Order: sequence, then C-alpha cells, then structure tokens
Amino acid sequence: MQISFDIFDDEALLMNVDMENLKPEEMTFSMFMSNPDWKAVHDVKAKGESKGQYNLIQPDGKQYQGGLIGKFRSPEEAKKTFHYLVVYRKLFKGGDVPEVVLSEYPKLLKSRRRITTLMKNIHIGSGPYVAVTVNNQIRHFHIMDCPLNFRMNMREFLEDHFLIELHPGQDPHELNDGIFGPVEEMAIALECKLKTMLPDGHRPNRMLPRLLQWGDKDNQVWLRIPVSINDEGECTQYRDVEGTTVVSLGSCIPRVECTIDEKPVRMGLYPSILTKYLTNEGIQVWNKSYPLNEMQE
Repeated sequence: MQISFDIFDDEALLMNVDMENLKPEEMTFSMFMSNPDWKAVHDVKAKGESKGQYNLIQPDGKQYQGGLIGKFRSPEEAKKTFHYLVVYRKLFKGGDVPEVVLSEYPKLLKSRRRITTLMKNIHIGSGPYVAVTVNNQIRHFHIMDCPLNFRMNMREFLEDHFLIELHPGQDPHELNDGIFGPVEEMAIALECKLKTMLPDGHRPNRMLPRLLQWGDKDNQVWLRIPVSINDEGECTQYRDVEGTTVVSLGSCIPRVECTIDEKPVRMGLYPSILTKYLTNEGIQVWNKSYPLNEMQE
C-alpha cells in the first residue's frame, strides 16, 4: 500500500491505494516510476527497423498487451514516455483518469477540467433533443443522430450542429496547451455524456433506409426539420422541406441539398429529420421509433 500526496493549483489530492492491481494509467507518474514490478526491457528478438524497441513487462511477468512501446535511450526513458502516453490515450478515449494521476501532467489536467466544464454545458431532458450551451447560446441535436463509432465522425457531427465553443478568432483545431483542440475536447465531452445512453459504436447512417445509407446522389427525400424545442428536449414546431441527396466523399453521414427561406442549403441527412423518400416503387414513408426510455437502458 502507498499513500501519495500531490498538490496542484492549490488543491490537495490524497490517494491511498493498493498498487498491486493498478493499471499504469491509474498510478501517478511517481508511483509508476518507483514501482520495480513494471519493467521496460529491450526486445532481444527484434531485427531490422524494430531493433532497439522496448517491451513493458507487467508485475505478473507477462508482456504488456499493447506490444512494443518504442525506441528509447534507457529503460527509465521508456517507462517515463510510456506512462504519459497511456494517460494521454485514456483521456483521449474519454476514460476516467483520476485527477491525482493527472496532477503530474498539468496540461492534461487542464484539458480534463475543460472537458468537465463542457460536459456541464450538455443538458439532457426527458425528450429526445439534447441541449448544448455554446458561447451563451442554446443549440440542439437529436440524441440518435450522434455518432459514437469513430472520432472523425463525431468531429463532423459537432461542426454540422455548431457545437464547438470558441473564443473570438480561435481556430477550432488549434491545440490548447499543445494537447487537444476545441473540437477534440468537445468530442470527448459529448462521448462521455452519451456513452451510457447510446450503444457502443452507434452509427446514425445505419438507421437510415438502405437506399440512403451510403450517400448516393439524386435520391429524393422529404425532411422535417425542428424549429422550436422546449426545455424538456421535445420539438414543438417543425419545418417540412423537400431535398435531394448529393455525394460528399469522406462524410460519415449522407448529405442532402434543399431550399430553406429561398436559399440553397446543404446539410447532413440525419435519421431524425427524414420522413419520406422516393424509390422505384414510389414514395415510401419512413417509420422510425426510438423512445428515450429504450435508449437509456
């Protein structure tokens, strides 16, 4: 058992743990480096470009499942870099990293606190529309439209729904403290908030009719776009429009072009807005049902 006492930003962080069963990302940097049961050793079987690579050996004597951890000048440097990377990746994936662990990586801790603040700006009511406070404005999205299968899809979703909070003149992809940018931090915050409400790897495009899933062009569709949403996340007013699908390479969701207020608009064809679509057999009404109580199970 080890007691670790760390101070960061005038906060005292106390940790009383049994290190034997802890993962590297659950230990502080000082705990990990001082633990002789975690060893960085050269891979003696490595050849060619892999020569000089290190393996990490766990307390049970087995090799760390992540495989080779890179080339370093010493075992100490290998352990040091490895610990930072596992903590970084855990945070990047939206994992729960104790603040006492992040306290030895001030930039990661600041990023974690920004993500926590962003999570507080995401409000889930009894209805299917989630409210997000962005630069003092409320924006909404239908919960089943949110992708959780790839981070690149989440980035596109955030931009589609204007969910990125920026300072005047700030680049959405500019890194904060050299760690994550505004897009990445908001993506992590949204994934953390919704991961217990949506199935793992949720893909909105797979909910669409098969004809529309892959973004073919010139498919006629009818849409119902929300205009007014109340505090409980229920839509009280819609706008009905007609549009045509277009090809947009690299998008995670099919795109559609329509006219709103006599202006051409291109948007994502998300499941929540589709009502009808045209096939060779005629117009098909799309019946969708995803009650919120089922999504939360």
